[in-house]
Amino acid sequence: MNTIHNINNNTSALQLWENGISKETTGSMMDAIRFYRQALKLNPNIEKVYREKIRTEYEIEKKFKDNLTLTSDQNALVAGEETDQIEENTTKDAIVPCFILDMLPPEILSQIIGEVIKLSSESWVNLSLSCHMFNRLCFSHKYATFSFLVASQIIYKKQVYSYDIFHTLSPIEQVEFNKVLNEQYTDNYYRMLQDRPFIKFEGVYISVNNYLRYGAIPEGSSSLLNPIHMITYYRYLRFYPDGTCLRLVSPIEPSVMTINNLHKTEDSSSIFKDLAVCKWSINTEMSDMVTIIRYTKKYTFVEKLRIRNQGLKIHHKLKWIESFALDTTSGEKSVFNLKTEKPFFFSRVRSYVSGG
Repeated sequence: MNTIHNINNNTSALQLWENGISKETTGSMMDAIRFYRQALKLNPNIEKVYREKIRTEYEIEKKFKDNLTLTSDQNALVAGEETDQIEENTTKDAIVPCFILDMLPPEILSQIIGEVIKLSSESWVNLSLSCHMFNRLCFSHKYATFSFLVASQIIYKKQVYSYDIFHTLSPIEQVEFNKVLNEQYTDNYYRMLQDRPFIKFEGVYISVNNYLRYGAIPEGSSSLLNPIHMITYYRYLRFYPDGTCLRLVSPIEPSVMTINNLHKTEDSSSIFKDLAVCKWSINTEMSDMVTIIRYTKKYTFVEKLRIRNQGLKIHHKLKWIESFALDTTSGEKSVFNLKTEKPFFFSRVRSYVSGG
């Protein structure tokens, strides 16, 4: 009976510990700590049990992959030249010709690729996986150059630029600005996409923030110390190509947040009372700085962030530079403390259409 009881405790503790890790990943530290404490009460050595579980799973997966590789190598050695012949025939059979696509010239198919990219930037890769013909057109050198041209034009044409926080470029000025930058990059669109920052529209930028708050000592408690609560809140930013931006601060975590309702509609305003519609632009002189402005009757709020890479994900992160408010009457500037504020990271939302 004791053995069964211990097994049940370990299972429950392990589940609680994994729940804690999940909460910690989303930034909900108070919930994470609560799960960790519950798990430790059931089994003080639960962290060691969890690490053993992870290590065992990793070793099983590694052995499985090694066995697959070993089996494949052994079959290749036994079959020899016969295997090479079979693989050659299999490759020929795998490429099923598409007569409709073969009837169309590459120029028309390239135009189709361009239209698909306009619908969604990630669709270019998905289209290349649909058949051999589109794979060749998307990734052969000649047409890859064309596709990068289309992708870069779509991306940068939708960006909004300004000289300073109150002077946005007109459409004509923006065309000229893009033309000058194209010349600077000597039409190397791959390098442009890597080096020239841009805002992404097919998702939401999310910032996870925590701060400590001291609570009151419960009546009748003998404790001399005030309880400490860790408060977690989230900042959400959604950008639009028309120069508007939705800004929301909420305690609701991303996994629960109804992100699909984050639109510029009356319905969204009724769901999210603190939802604000702002203006955004990228500075022409500091190409990695994006400015967000929102207005109230008494103040103009300005937030400046820097576009940064997140590992291999280019232009995926927004890092705080400064945040301040300008009194519309006196012009007095009040600067906000950003010490506890965390950067934003882009999260794709499949239901969003680029520019929608």
